[in-house]
Amino acid sequence: MANKTADGTYVYSFTQTDGAGNSSVVSAQFVRDTVAPLFAVGSASSATTAGSSHTWTGSCEAGIAVHVTGAVMTSLPCSGGAWTLSVSGATDGLREYVVSQTDAAGNGTSVSLSWTRDTSLPNISLDVGVGATIDNNQNSASWSGVCQTGIDIVVSGSDNQVIPCPAGVFTYHAPAQTSDASRPTR
Repeated sequence: MANKTADGTYVYSFTQTDGAGNSSVVSAQFVRDTVAPLFAVGSASSATTAGSSHTWTGSCEAGIAVHVTGAVMTSLPCSGGAWTLSVSGATDGLREYVVSQTDAAGNGTSVSLSWTRDTSLPNISLDVGVGATIDNNQNSASWSGVCQTGIDIVVSGSDNQVIPCPAGVFTYHAPAQTSDASRPTR
């Protein structure tokens, strides 16, 4: 048999004829398929939420089951060219999944998904205490404190600003005030 280099269905007939002219025929076919199923996730593959569940959706090749491994082991139907994976967890933590689809020829496509459930509050504190008032005769004030690395701090009230927390500590310098007009009355 010659090597087939193009995808397709190749049909073969096998005939045997005896000396009396009687023939028997059997047929077989070979399907060459090198194309993986059309399979993708339709949203971000990584998510962090405070909720107790998360859902991903995606596209798939109809008629082929979608398999999930990792924190959950299951199979999902590919219905109308779409799949849906809903996961849940009662405790905080990282959960990882691999979702895949493999056709009859062994061609497969997979995506890695991760969901982190995080219900803990960010760790932020001021070195001078929460709600600390600084009285001085200067035009400005500064506060510093501890924060959760990688999560920006939003300053609101008399100023609106976002300051980074790159290494677990922060310092905020209030803009200079040229008058006592905004000073609260005691």
